[in-house]
Amino acid sequence: MTISRRAALGSLATAGVAGIAACSGASGPADADPAPLVDQEASGPPLAAWPESHNSLLLNYDRAMNVMEEAGVDLILCADPINVYYLTNARPVTGRLGMDNLCYGALAGRGLGKTTLIDGAISHYFATGPAEEDGLIEHKYLAIPSDPEAFEQLTDPRDIANAPAIPLYVPRAHDDYPDSELVERRLKAAFGGKENLYAGIEAAILSELFDTDMPNKTVAIDHPILRQFIAKSGLDLRIVDGERLLRRVRLQKSPAEIKMMRYAAAGNARAAHLAAKSIRDGASFREIRQEYRKQCGINSMTPEYMMIDTLVPNMTPGKVEEGRSFLIDCVSEFEGYHGDYGRTVCIGEPNARMGQIIGALSDIWDRLLPELRAGLTYADLYELSGRLISDENLGTNLVINPHNVGLHHSDEPSAQEFGYFEKENIVLQENMVLSVDFPFLDTGLGGSAHLEDLVLIGKDCPELLNQSDDRFILV
Repeated sequence: MTISRRAALGSLATAGVAGIAACSGASGPADADPAPLVDQEASGPPLAAWPESHNSLLLNYDRAMNVMEEAGVDLILCADPINVYYLTNARPVTGRLGMDNLCYGALAGRGLGKTTLIDGAISHYFATGPAEEDGLIEHKYLAIPSDPEAFEQLTDPRDIANAPAIPLYVPRAHDDYPDSELVERRLKAAFGGKENLYAGIEAAILSELFDTDMPNKTVAIDHPILRQFIAKSGLDLRIVDGERLLRRVRLQKSPAEIKMMRYAAAGNARAAHLAAKSIRDGASFREIRQEYRKQCGINSMTPEYMMIDTLVPNMTPGKVEEGRSFLIDCVSEFEGYHGDYGRTVCIGEPNARMGQIIGALSDIWDRLLPELRAGLTYADLYELSGRLISDENLGTNLVINPHNVGLHHSDEPSAQEFGYFEKENIVLQENMVLSVDFPFLDTGLGGSAHLEDLVLIGKDCPELLNQSDDRFILV
């Protein structure tokens, strides 16, 4: 019996599923209830369960305490909106409007307290979420001095930190109609505690520094602006790289983050798959990206980029041709958490050489996937992947790029402190979300190819977070 190349390529639709199920005894997001907000009748991967508003912190608190203790860090102060969000669940409106450095997050080590959000009350009113309502974080509200003239004369940093303050703005209450329950909760969260008012950003951050017991005299910061507040305090403190430290914490996801990542991985893969299935001969890159953006919107995802045939820029002209294989690499985010998905697409049958490469990619991934476990290093993955690639005897170059995925596409600490990004030899850990990129970038063989899924490193074996029975998309 003979089997056509098209039939052989079609069989890639089931490649890999049996291998991972045998390892983990689980089939990934298919175990979750489908999200009710989209039409599941449409062809394409199913969504993970919709992650309802969580009343728990995204922060992996226990891991943060351990990492801070190992590094001898007493306090983390952060200004980057991503890090503020991670510590406090708050996504400040001001940062999205381009008004930088008006919101801060803080975390004291050794389990001494909750995380602290330093933000304006009205900004907080616009962005109040369940974590704030449920008292999971402390607040320091940015206000104005009660006596501006007297405040201007203060020179002692402790006097500045303790200066009396009044709100900058409070919505006027009217009796014409009763407030909704939601408005009442937000008013209480943002304007209910007058004892947490501080006479500006400097006063609030100085207060945080003075209120924190610091036997190690070490503060981790993620932005240069924080140096001026530390200098103003007069405290003799060592400063370390807070961005690097927090990325080390984020290698291991909290339960709340895993829910977000399951949805982000599934939603992004579904959007990319449906965009690919819509492609026809002669379609422009712009039309493909428009379809991906549309599908992202349907699934409440925000597109970051879509690489098509090794090209990322949205304005790049280009068209797909029947018989030429081309890669897609799609990244979008859900509430800050990223999905990352790569596939090879072809309109009609690819040529024999590309068919060989597409099959080899799937075979390599099948063999590598069950080996992913806590304790392996990136160096181990390079070595193992190199052997698997060599076994295929392709006579080509194949790139492998393992990376942690979360609040960034590459959400791992740099080997450099306060420097440019340099990939560390990361050790895989339980509850880490890993991508092992396999882009094929050689030219002159009739196309490009890619295979990429997101995997949750489990206690015993890995769990695929996105549907992976579409190793090759044939249109």
